[in-house]
Amino acid sequence: MDNAIEAILRKHPVLECSKEKIEQMVDSAYCLHASWGLGKIQSYDEVSDRFAIDFEEGPKNHLMEPEFCIRKLEILHEQHLLVRFHRDPEGLRQQVKEDPIAVILQMLRENHQKEVVASEIERNFRSIVGVNTYRNWWNRTKKLIAEDARIRPVAGKANTFVVCEEPMSLVAELLQQFDLHRDSIGKITVVEKVLSLSDEYRRNIMCHFPVFIEALQVAIISDSRLPVGKKLWACFIRDGLLQMQGEDLEFIEPSSKSILLEAGNNLGQVVELLPTGYIDQFLNLVACAYPDEWEDRCAQLLKNSAGKFTNECVSFFVERGCAEAVAAYFMRWLRERTLKAPVLYWIIKNRYVRRFASVIGEHLIGVELLRAIFCAIDVEVLHSTGNRRILLAELLSEDHSLIQDLLKSASAEEARDLAQMLWISQGFNALTKKSLLARFIKAFPQVQSLVIKDVQKDATREGDFRKVTRESMEAKRKEYEDLVNRRIPQNKQAIQVAREHGDLRENSEYKMARQDQEMLMALKVQLEQDLARVQVVDLEEANSDVISIGSVVKLRHKDTQKIEEYCVLGVWDGDPEKNILSYESPLGQELIGKKVGQSVLRTVDDQAAEWTVEGIERWVDRVK
Repeated sequence: MDNAIEAILRKHPVLECSKEKIEQMVDSAYCLHASWGLGKIQSYDEVSDRFAIDFEEGPKNHLMEPEFCIRKLEILHEQHLLVRFHRDPEGLRQQVKEDPIAVILQMLRENHQKEVVASEIERNFRSIVGVNTYRNWWNRTKKLIAEDARIRPVAGKANTFVVCEEPMSLVAELLQQFDLHRDSIGKITVVEKVLSLSDEYRRNIMCHFPVFIEALQVAIISDSRLPVGKKLWACFIRDGLLQMQGEDLEFIEPSSKSILLEAGNNLGQVVELLPTGYIDQFLNLVACAYPDEWEDRCAQLLKNSAGKFTNECVSFFVERGCAEAVAAYFMRWLRERTLKAPVLYWIIKNRYVRRFASVIGEHLIGVELLRAIFCAIDVEVLHSTGNRRILLAELLSEDHSLIQDLLKSASAEEARDLAQMLWISQGFNALTKKSLLARFIKAFPQVQSLVIKDVQKDATREGDFRKVTRESMEAKRKEYEDLVNRRIPQNKQAIQVAREHGDLRENSEYKMARQDQEMLMALKVQLEQDLARVQVVDLEEANSDVISIGSVVKLRHKDTQKIEEYCVLGVWDGDPEKNILSYESPLGQELIGKKVGQSVLRTVDDQAAEWTVEGIERWVDRVK
């Protein structure tokens, strides 16, 4: 190859300055082309003055002039990622999956400047990880890079990383991170870390407090993109720094109180943007800002709370001596049927906690709470997407004493109604329903002989389930809830009032009320049977290759060439006037499973006609 190098330099004197790179272009050396990717140098032909190179994503045995190679090719060393990947793809892929930081550190150390831009990391790793999974891998890896002391962003260079063999001190690291961030959220996040420093570190960084506080003030006052919740977060951090300096907060503007008042009635939106560590501080601020109405405002926050915030809200009330008020709120929301799933979850989880005994009394743990739990589970199922977990349903299944606790004061009729609610619920699979029903039977053996057992035998067969859309299921369930919660109780009251009018033989009001009762109870049984034998279908799963539930179908008449369009939806969605078909309708059954180009027979007024499927679209794409 030495002779080849001499020959190249004789023919191309201008390449003398690139002699080092030419010396690397030996036979079997690897190179990288911007468009054709990884290549391997096969040979240099002195007669034609060309390098012959095979590219993975480009031409094979491609001839290139030396000057062009110098300008367009990057010569790769033996340990370069792409070379390693070419030789041992599975080995490197496994290493990148198990320890991505080690591979990135090697990449940084092999770079003569010890720094690499993010785009270069992405370019090298995209083919290694795989195009389909790369984005998720890179998002996870960026978090690991941010947490690793050996890899640091380069000051003044966006998205550029450098290897740091000697880790920076914590204070130096915080200062560098603060300088690197240009956005308010980034700076606030860095300054927040100062609050958790030990006294020793805090003394070393306290001289920078004025700079931090000024940045927080700019964010609070001038950043119009910063929502109120984030401004309040910045206020809490700013006030914490000022207190460390011994400053008086009374005259600091804007105050956290003024920021809170800026939110008006949108306190729920504010707390959603606050980190959980500031919830207690937030609730105390609400009490301070609204001295005459803090209880109602905090109660509204509690009603719509979830997770840790629910626990913090209840604890806040208890600490202020208002446990009885919370108990009254819970009972009122239970009667109004407005208790939401996260709050119900908290009540169940904490029903044995002594600290909350005055909040969760025996009056709360009963039949109505179980009814509310079933309703909340069904609401979550109807509004959930994909395979999202229903935590309340999981807790009901895992807590083996819960159903017995809630049925202690129930009558046999109430137990039967609740067991029926369980069976028609969409929040449990058939196996879980059997397990939960066994707990009902343990408390009320007579439940075993009721209609649920028969429904269970019939409906567990997959083929018996009728497909419905979420919207129609929700409408049918609302109809059932209205029947059970309003119409039937009203009818019972009407019967009671009619009884008081005397002689039942001549009492037409009583007879009409009893007839209504028979109709309502028959409707209740029918709705329960309908709801027990259906399955919600995800219209997102429909595709444009074959007609299924959730397809929009275009048909062409064989003789007249007339075109008509139909939507095939669930069993309760049929609306002939709008050309919406139930999949169980005769034409719906003809269409299901057909593809473009296939024919169907449609009968109108006893006249059969042949239609051809011209096109298939998805219903969800039409309504978006």
